[in-house]
Amino acid sequence: MRFTLFYDGDLPPNGNAAQKNDIRAALHPQIKDLWADPGLSEIKDVIDPNVTNGGQHLTTRNGFTFASVVHRHYHLRARINIFMQRSGPAGHLIDGGDIDNRLKTLFDALAVPANQQQIPQRWNPAPHQAPLHCLLEDDRLITSVAVDTERLLGPVPNQQRVRLTIRVHLHAAKNIYAHQLFLTP
Repeated sequence: MRFTLFYDGDLPPNGNAAQKNDIRAALHPQIKDLWADPGLSEIKDVIDPNVTNGGQHLTTRNGFTFASVVHRHYHLRARINIFMQRSGPAGHLIDGGDIDNRLKTLFDALAVPANQQQIPQRWNPAPHQAPLHCLLEDDRLITSVAVDTERLLGPVPNQQRVRLTIRVHLHAAKNIYAHQLFLTP
């Protein structure tokens, strides 16, 4: 299965819990929509705790529920290609913070929070964010990353502003029958 996510906002190096959660919340509607696509819609019970043997792709942290597409339950992994438009002239990858720390912020935001310290203290999800949809159960399920950068043209409010196109290709770490529903070669 292949799909593309978009993000237009701040991507700070060494982002804190609130900043990562803001990115997570911005991507939530797109990831939630994936569950209506052929393939994932066939296995939607994995994010429904009310179905017998359902809810395998749900994770609870500090009383909050998160749903992830890429999960150990189906032995899924993700290859990610990122096209990052950011402020600064071409070739200056370290403007606005070094790229590896900005990518670490992004990878943390794509995943379910690893512990309660990664959830903002006063965060109160909206009703449509229960569960909050994330791409990954854990960012260790990313098997490859490619990043291309270009200058973000036009007025840019700050050095941390980016426009991201995130192409995701799901693949199996172990072949099981359910993969036939949604994985592409």
